[in-house]
Amino acid sequence: MIQTNFHHKKHYKIQAYSKKVLYTTLILTIGFALLEYIGGLLSNSLALLGDSFHMFSDVIALGFSLIALLFSSKKPNKKYTFGFVRLEVLAAFINGLMLVGISIYLIFEGFMRFFNPKDIDFKSMLIISTIGLIFNIVVTVILTKSLKEEDNLNIQSALWHFLGDLISSIGIIISSTIIYFTNYQIVDVIMSIIISIILFKGGY
Repeated sequence: MIQTNFHHKKHYKIQAYSKKVLYTTLILTIGFALLEYIGGLLSNSLALLGDSFHMFSDVIALGFSLIALLFSSKKPNKKYTFGFVRLEVLAAFINGLMLVGISIYLIFEGFMRFFNPKDIDFKSMLIISTIGLIFNIVVTVILTKSLKEEDNLNIQSALWHFLGDLISSIGIIISSTIIYFTNYQIVDVIMSIIISIILFKGGY
């Protein structure tokens, strides 16, 4: 007779590598989010400003993920017999909701810019978006490597955030180049809406 036991899976995780990756990524993201926000204000770029909001959401998302990871490493006790592993799922769910919320806000702001266009500083927009592209490539590689080392739902959700940032950076570089050659400022708004739709899909 073959016996199958489904109740011997540990209700806690000790993932030192994932924890280290989240700490490093959090510190780097805070620094770049501030840089991008200031750059967005100085350049008047909605796409760049919107991406900075996404970066700040990444900071919050990484914070949630880190808290969930710290708790999920705790062993079950008399009060919480299942442990804290389910916090991983909850944190990932909150991260998804944040992406959806930010995308809706950016779409709204994009439509407002159609009626109230602003002049955009091409150079600032291009420089910061290029730095952003390099930053997001580095973080995406770090998170992808982490997933190969340890399977973690919060690392996966963080990776979705940064893939969105990576796409945003590419989009902003494209739109800033088009603005430079054509002076069609509306391209910035169109790109911010496209980025928002991608973020919405990722969050969903």
